[in-house]
Amino acid sequence: MLEHPLGGERPEGVTRRARQAVDQLASLLATHNATARPGVSEPARALLRPPSIQGGLTDPATTSPATTNNPGFADAAIAITDTPEAVLAAFCERQWCDGLPIVPPTEERVRVMLGGAQPDRSLGVMPPLWRRVTLEKLAVNAVMAGCEPAAFPLIVAAVEAMLDPSFNLYSVQATT
Repeated sequence: MLEHPLGGERPEGVTRRARQAVDQLASLLATHNATARPGVSEPARALLRPPSIQGGLTDPATTSPATTNNPGFADAAIAITDTPEAVLAAFCERQWCDGLPIVPPTEERVRVMLGGAQPDRSLGVMPPLWRRVTLEKLAVNAVMAGCEPAAFPLIVAAVEAMLDPSFNLYSVQATT
């Protein structure tokens, strides 16, 4: 059971609670997997065991508003010359998507999505990782989601509204 609330909790406290929750969940999954499948062989049962969880859920964040111009990695570009399935596999391997089908963001598709807008125009920084949002990055995501170019101005307006400090996106992204 996760203690509530998390609002106002110091990072160390949130980390402690996250570790407790992950440990509890892993224990429940291990118990379920060990008992719910009595006819499953040990090699198959090993595949059913939850992976060990390292980083991400329990490690403190490594970025903050102070590091928005140096997020720790260079903007990545890949050449898309393979099948959509291979592109999806490469994106999943790099954890650039959630595993749902994507439209490969070719240079041509991104250019069409931008419709002549300046690709390096910054809309601001996006919490919680405080990464800079440019029109090009937004266009790449819109292409991958299957957005029609005619709808891109609406996407831009929505993101601009979300990044307005009066909307307080950081607050509405979080839950306890």
